[in-house]
Amino acid sequence: MNTKVLFIFLYLIKFLYCYKKIKFDNYKNKACVSYHYWRCRMNLGENSTRITLVLHSTMDYITYLEKQVDVWEGPISVALVIPKPNRTKCIHNKKNKCSSYDKKNMEIFSVLNYFKKLFNTVKISLHLIYDIDKYKDCPPMVIIEEKISINGDSLMNLYRKRLESIKKLSIGFDIYPINIARNIGRLGKLTRLFLSGDIENYSSNNYETKVSKLATKYLLEQKRKVVLVHRRFEYEYGYDRPTTKEELKKLYNMKKAGVFHAKFYLNAHFIIGIKDWLKTPENVDKVSIFRTLNYTSSYWEPQFVGDDRVPFHDERFPYRFKSNIHLGSLLCNLEFRFSILNDVFTVHEGRKKNLSDSDLLTINKGKKRYGKIISQFNAELSTKYPHMKDKCPHLYKF
Repeated sequence: MNTKVLFIFLYLIKFLYCYKKIKFDNYKNKACVSYHYWRCRMNLGENSTRITLVLHSTMDYITYLEKQVDVWEGPISVALVIPKPNRTKCIHNKKNKCSSYDKKNMEIFSVLNYFKKLFNTVKISLHLIYDIDKYKDCPPMVIIEEKISINGDSLMNLYRKRLESIKKLSIGFDIYPINIARNIGRLGKLTRLFLSGDIENYSSNNYETKVSKLATKYLLEQKRKVVLVHRRFEYEYGYDRPTTKEELKKLYNMKKAGVFHAKFYLNAHFIIGIKDWLKTPENVDKVSIFRTLNYTSSYWEPQFVGDDRVPFHDERFPYRFKSNIHLGSLLCNLEFRFSILNDVFTVHEGRKKNLSDSDLLTINKGKKRYGKIISQFNAELSTKYPHMKDKCPHLYKF
């Protein structure tokens, strides 16, 4: 290749692509994390009363984020679990260690770049996580970012095509690190109030605006020992997503909507008084408390708005093994109560009737260490909070 051709080739590469180095930090010798690959650009001061929606995901589920940016009014903090990169030498300094992807995995960053151009990411903080290797270090990752010269339908079609091609990439972790991801998403938030949720669940209209007012008063100002719990529902495919209580009630009465996971795990999400709750008209401007409950069942998995007094998820609990339920037990022992909100809810499209094959595979992988974790957890709570031993239920092994 002569000098002129080489110059043109290098110029084209520089024009079409750019190299970027991403800093990663060691997270408890469990994972490598890069906070704020995207940084939320909302005007959030130190004393902001907005509620951050804390989510976790892999690239398989990133399409749900497209709708979340429209549905959720406040900031969103997402922990994205990505494949483990290859170790390599740095481009500009061969003595230093870097990491990088092969061509297939590198398309993750093309897809994220397309997403950023297609959808409004002003409210999103995105954090990257991958499985730490045996060396327990997290060298910077060198990526190639494609410079985008198209837009509109052409870009959307390319985004969909590339996203489909990278689905089901191996993330490296033996079991999905759900609580590591939840905690990293929470550590990356920029507000005191938060809701740790699931990316496939969408909130009712004006959830964040309405709940923020009550959360500011009860949690930030009065420091009440409560969390603000919403009811969770699921509805059948083929119907419009209910965004108001009236729409939800209509589907519920038609038996086209019901309590989340009611078909196979009702105890986790059922909250007493549902008929009275549905009869209570929705206030479109603010929320009220339907009822305040003690934590009396270790099967209950409340989803709630809380503040920084809420403990982080215990990372010993693997995916599908009380990875979220245990937080209720922790809060109970810390003498928190659970205030059920009247005027908001979340919904999931599709009514799950049983566990999927992948769920069952995950459960089988986690069974070996599950019983030991439960015993340790219960013993620790009894030792640390002996005065709550008879007031808070222990976690059951099954």
